[in-house]
Amino acid sequence: MPLKLKGRMYTTVVRPALTYGAKCWTGYELFDRDLTTAEMKMYRMSLGVTKLDRIRSERIRESLQIKESVAEKISRERNDWFERVDSQHPSSVTKKIMALDIPPVKKRGRPKNSWCKQLEDRQ
Repeated sequence: MPLKLKGRMYTTVVRPALTYGAKCWTGYELFDRDLTTAEMKMYRMSLGVTKLDRIRSERIRESLQIKESVAEKISRERNDWFERVDSQHPSSVTKKIMALDIPPVKKRGRPKNSWCKQLEDRQ
């Protein structure tokens, strides 16, 4: 099977299964690292190479003609979704929900990372 076809099979079959619902995930670096690891493992299996071959990830992606990693795609999709929600009319349900001010509850431990807070930190 040609490498280009293997790359297209991955982007149309496997990647959507990996990223299903990722637009609303809170993006922890741990998740990005795990997804990148799974992605590279699948690339290597499809090419028949191992980590011992010491081939860089960029070279593997180039050979399969894949432009961006899973983490980059999720980040782009999340930003696109936020822009779409942000551009809606103020009376829409999603806009009202995003504008809700929920009083914080003081709990023990590190505060939870929310999706909106994460977007604010990136900008």
